[in-house]
Amino acid sequence: ETDGSAFPLGKILQVVQTVDTTGNTQITSTSYVDAGSLSVSITPSSTNSKVLVMATVNIQTFASHVETNGNSRILRGSTEIIEYPYAFVMEAGKSNSNRVFYNNNHPEIYLDSPSTTSSTTYKVQLRLISSDNGAKLVYNQNSSKSVITAMEVAAW
Repeated sequence: ETDGSAFPLGKILQVVQTVDTTGNTQITSTSYVDAGSLSVSITPSSTNSKVLVMATVNIQTFASHVETNGNSRILRGSTEIIEYPYAFVMEAGKSNSNRVFYNNNHPEIYLDSPSTTSSTTYKVQLRLISSDNGAKLVYNQNSSKSVITAMEVAAW
């Protein structure tokens, strides 16, 4: 019988993190744009390693009398690895004079298999589904912080 020490499968090999303090970035685009500078680079030690990517994205959603929805996604380089449809959803007021907002810290997580030992960059992008009536997302409103972490995990 073994104590498992000869099989370090699933062991965390390294952790890198970026705390993004970019403030008040307004997003009104229905195409994806970078979430401030919310990105992190990691260099896996083996092509068999996994990379666990975790992010917390600070967003305020603004709208006047319409529902406002936004999507989020994580990219490896320029390749989308996961999308979060309707990550930010807000039911707005019923009249044109109602201007409302909603604070959201959206958690995102994905276990990736980059199959490389080259430096690999992960980043978060955001977009509005509809920009009607002045709807917008505000990334890192009021000097809030968003965080992205990448952890190399030994292959199992």
